[in-house]
Amino acid sequence: SLRNNDPEFIRKKFASLNMKPNKYEKKVITAIEESNLPYKFVGDGTVILGRLCPDFINTDGVKVVLEVFGELFHDPIKGFKNIREAQTEDGRRKVYDELGFKMIVLWGNEVKTMSTDQIAQRVLELEAALVDERKGGGASGE
Repeated sequence: SLRNNDPEFIRKKFASLNMKPNKYEKKVITAIEESNLPYKFVGDGTVILGRLCPDFINTDGVKVVLEVFGELFHDPIKGFKNIREAQTEDGRRKVYDELGFKMIVLWGNEVKTMSTDQIAQRVLELEAALVDERKGGGASGE
């Protein structure tokens, strides 16, 4: 239905769910704050891209979202078998790509074993890889 594609409707729906960061997201929030990384938690429905609500968004004006995926809900091999495509890494990447956003993914099982310093380092590494990818120019002619 039309309502399902209305960002305001989706935002309100998320807001009504009163989404709080889970334990992995909380650890990433701590890592972001301690290392002063330019990301903000928006997994409460503050930001809707396409029909998706990313966990974090870059606040430096770079079109990058950061997702923290729990295997149970996002990995069709290790988690629930009937995961909707929009919940998988590939499915979400496709939606963000169409909107000109790059996606960084941290998996819950790696976040669990890492220190906040290591998490911050990982985010920076993944972000640097994206920038290289862009510079590598592909066919986009940038």
